[in-house]
Amino acid sequence: VFILQDSVMERFVPVDNCQLMFIAGEASGDEHAAALVKKIKAQNPEIKIAALGGRCLHDAEAIILDDLTAHAAVGLWEVLKKIDVFLKLLKETVDWIDANRPKRVVFVDFVGFNLEVAKRLFEKKISKKGGGNVELYFYISPQIWAWKKNRRFKMAKHLDSLGVIFPFEVDYYKDTTLPVEFVGHPFVEDGFKNPLSYDANGPVVLLPGSRKAIVKMHLPVLWEAFQAYQKQNPAAKAAAYYPSEERRQQMIELTDGKLPLYPSGAPIKASAAVCTAGTIALTTALAGVPSALIYKTDALTCAFARIVLKLPFLGIANIFLKRELQKELLQEDFTPQKVTAEIERLKSDKDALRKAQEGAEELKSLLKTPSKRTAVEWLLAGI
Repeated sequence: VFILQDSVMERFVPVDNCQLMFIAGEASGDEHAAALVKKIKAQNPEIKIAALGGRCLHDAEAIILDDLTAHAAVGLWEVLKKIDVFLKLLKETVDWIDANRPKRVVFVDFVGFNLEVAKRLFEKKISKKGGGNVELYFYISPQIWAWKKNRRFKMAKHLDSLGVIFPFEVDYYKDTTLPVEFVGHPFVEDGFKNPLSYDANGPVVLLPGSRKAIVKMHLPVLWEAFQAYQKQNPAAKAAAYYPSEERRQQMIELTDGKLPLYPSGAPIKASAAVCTAGTIALTTALAGVPSALIYKTDALTCAFARIVLKLPFLGIANIFLKRELQKELLQEDFTPQKVTAEIERLKSDKDALRKAQEGAEELKSLLKTPSKRTAVEWLLAGI
């Protein structure tokens, strides 16, 4: 058994007549998948949806087979340390799909694990392209425009359909046989409410990430930086999101319980933010909150990334706008002193607010490209 908040569940329970199975292994993917499940169930309350996911998919009333988000790892070293766990999960996942035969498996990001599941389902003749009857859909494209471009051909071999959330991503698959469709970005769809908004009197929001190892690496530096800023500005306040009860306890320990914590998705009016690279950084940029982007990982992963990544920036907003909307403090530049200086700049420089809000409008314009079908329409076609 495993414990997900107050519920105790048996792992990998059988689900008769399962129509959709979601696999989301990270907090952001869990949130995106849960939003889709809620919309699907609003249209078809009786549909059976199983999932490898976390708190959000559980709350969306998917049948949780295992809390995959609890196993999320960052960096090559962290993955290698957990290799036995991932191999066991891979086998259990493939065995469950073989035994229960959901009509469609929907992979949500979490690229390494999900593409390996797709490969094994193909090789075992369980997937449709492998000769079986289970369709494989992938929602949110791997960032092949940044690295590992050749994996698009393996994706085309194993997957039945890919739903992308950035309009330009369709072109990256034109030389493959994979059906690719732009299905709209969830952050600009009707009904999406950005939990962050700007308020000059609001707290500085510290967003260290969602995975255990990365929170351990990021939060102590962020907290030390804010405390140094607060010494010079006694009225300053801070706040942070926690994605799970386990992360909440970890963040309490790392800040001696002095950092106010809110569950992911709770509305916060922020005066500035310092956020880890990823989905939350784009959320912050779209909110028009003056912000900086931080990231640090182990030396092995960093060395590998510097070899394979061919982009001038790490942040999605910076990549799209082709400028440093969010100042990037990465690896050796991610120090308490530099973060403190950046908080001071974000809070005191009026130009920082203007640039943040202009950048937010540009990003919204770029993401509001109309799609032929919504993600839900794409997922339910033929179900």
